[in-house]
Amino acid sequence: MNAAEHQGEPPPNDNRAQGVVWQGAFRRRAFAWGATLAVVVAGGLGWRRIESQWLLQELPTMDLSQAAPAVMEAVDVACRQVRANPRSGTAWGELGLVLRAHDFDAQAESCLDQAARLDPREVLWPYIQGVGLTIVSPRRARDFLVRAVALRPDLELPHLRLAELLLDERRTAEADREFRAALGLNGRCCRAQLGLARLALMNDDLRAAQSWAQVAASSDPIRRGPHELLMQVFQRRGDHAGVQAEQHWLAQAASDDPGWPDPFVEHVLQKRRDPAWLAKSVQELQTAGQFDEALRLLDELIAAQPDEPAWPIEQARLLLRRNRIADAARVLEAAGRRCRRSSELFFQQGVVFAMLQEWPAAANALTAAISLKPDHAEAYYNLGQVQRRLHNREEALAAFRVAIRLRPDFAGAYINLGELLLDAGCDNDARAAAESARRLGSNAPELKRLERRLGGRPIPAAKLSINSQIE
Repeated sequence: MNAAEHQGEPPPNDNRAQGVVWQGAFRRRAFAWGATLAVVVAGGLGWRRIESQWLLQELPTMDLSQAAPAVMEAVDVACRQVRANPRSGTAWGELGLVLRAHDFDAQAESCLDQAARLDPREVLWPYIQGVGLTIVSPRRARDFLVRAVALRPDLELPHLRLAELLLDERRTAEADREFRAALGLNGRCCRAQLGLARLALMNDDLRAAQSWAQVAASSDPIRRGPHELLMQVFQRRGDHAGVQAEQHWLAQAASDDPGWPDPFVEHVLQKRRDPAWLAKSVQELQTAGQFDEALRLLDELIAAQPDEPAWPIEQARLLLRRNRIADAARVLEAAGRRCRRSSELFFQQGVVFAMLQEWPAAANALTAAISLKPDHAEAYYNLGQVQRRLHNREEALAAFRVAIRLRPDFAGAYINLGELLLDAGCDNDARAAAESARRLGSNAPELKRLERRLGGRPIPAAKLSINSQIE
């Protein structure tokens, strides 16, 4: 074959020429693959943007015009998290919980629905949905609680909530199964034992009802519920002695049972930021001895309502209970710069300064309290005490006299006035003050000391009335 016959074709053994042909084909294919991948990536990113925009259309609207600033801020923070992460089930769930905590129930439900779609393995979303719907829509609540049980069969609470709902619907066999599932997880669960007692009573099985109620009573010895159920059992049996025994126990017990502990619901309630709720929580925390948490909530209340004097006053009182006197003084000083019209705040400030023995500052604070509330007898009494420490006898005498005029039954003011009058050599007037305190029923050590100092001194026939001295 001649060269002309091979024109336009590569020589059969020319490796270089074959490599050129292969490289060109590879480049063409790589370009095609790259173009396809770019389209896929661009399409994926585009879909994500579209999906995010679609999800954000589900953000609920609500009227926050009457809400406290702290509530508005909490909702705003949660909404910003959703806008920043619209495909995050956790962000949607957090917004739903914040809304649920502040009673925006319809808006909370839509957010928790989104959370469940985006994060279907989290038990909190259906559980809170179920608890919230228990009263208004038991059927829907049951569906959510069934889902929660399926997600976390190892948790007591979903079983218990579902069992109680089923029992209210008289679906006794299903309720029995759920109560026993909870008992399988915690053999001393009083709530499950009491539930089985209720179930047995509903089925007229008095023997089982009594047995389960007695077990529940031993598991939680201070709870009224088991004893109330036992009384029903004994009434049905005609056992008057048993009824009387339970009535006696109930008469000695607390008037109400504490609620069943529920850390999931507590997690939601901790997100509440309206001042009335926080104030109630502060009292409950103090009762429970959780002082640090109460102080933290009071910080939130002060930040939410900086012009409300009740919160720094309460915080100062709590700090005093913790023997943190200097901290209490700082709280009240800062509040005094904001709340200049609160007599009670300046009064408390005066008390704290007196505890720190900062007498001039105490006198200034108490004087400010009196200027705002001229009939504040206790402020005059404390001012008298402070003026005594400052060795201002006339000012102290005047303060105690006004305290007595405002409160004629103020035995402590009579005693202090008597001591000052005796120091001034006014023995008769001092004795009249001491006798006034004694007539008011005072048994204070200070009165006994004053009477000892007055001992042996003559009482004039026409003694001066203490009231004339006060005027």
